[in-house]
Amino acid sequence: MNRFVRTLSERSFSLIVSLPENRFDLAKAAWESGADAIKVHLNLSHRASGTRFERYAFYENALDEICEQSPVPVGVVPGDGVGIVRETFDEWSTKSFDFVSLYLHDAPACVLNMEGMALMMACGSNYDLEEAEEFKVLGIEALEASIIPPDGYGAPLSLRDLLHYRMLVEHSGLPVVVPTQRAILPEEVRALRQVGVSALMIGSIVIGKPATPENIARATEQFRQAIDDTAFWD
Repeated sequence: MNRFVRTLSERSFSLIVSLPENRFDLAKAAWESGADAIKVHLNLSHRASGTRFERYAFYENALDEICEQSPVPVGVVPGDGVGIVRETFDEWSTKSFDFVSLYLHDAPACVLNMEGMALMMACGSNYDLEEAEEFKVLGIEALEASIIPPDGYGAPLSLRDLLHYRMLVEHSGLPVVVPTQRAILPEEVRALRQVGVSALMIGSIVIGKPATPENIARATEQFRQAIDDTAFWD
């Protein structure tokens, strides 16, 4: 079984760290502080962090080292459009990533031909539940609930958000991963677990700036502790 799929299936609630920069020291700080998986980015401008991510060759040494040494699954967001993801397919799909993470509308059909790499697809703020119900048909193994409009990034988590996450859990039948588009607090992990979410993916909104190992470690440790403290929901 794929390492990422196994992590989501064996743990009742997982912690993923979305790195604000593709650096080995940041990845190491994440897994040493309790991350169950990490995610890197390529070929896009990341709205929340304000970082421009280049092609694989630009980070080759760091990404190769991360994949070789990481004790936890490593995923990649390979771009922000069907064209660039397809154009660079041979650059990233042959590497040792455990999963690929994309908005469904950014994923070319060729991602269905990959072997050994799990699919975590995201629905955006214009999602509909009928579409989410069909994710499994494409062999998708996890649903990333990136459903917050950009003008809502960094706002507090609301009950309406929780209701929407619950609806995605029920309609998709897949592990649902919630990214910190909202400024989710460690003490709100319990609420996410109550509505059936399978994992929280923390990124720059809760990690903060600058992108340092210390900030990565601090945020990861806080959420790791919160997850462990709510283990009675297992």
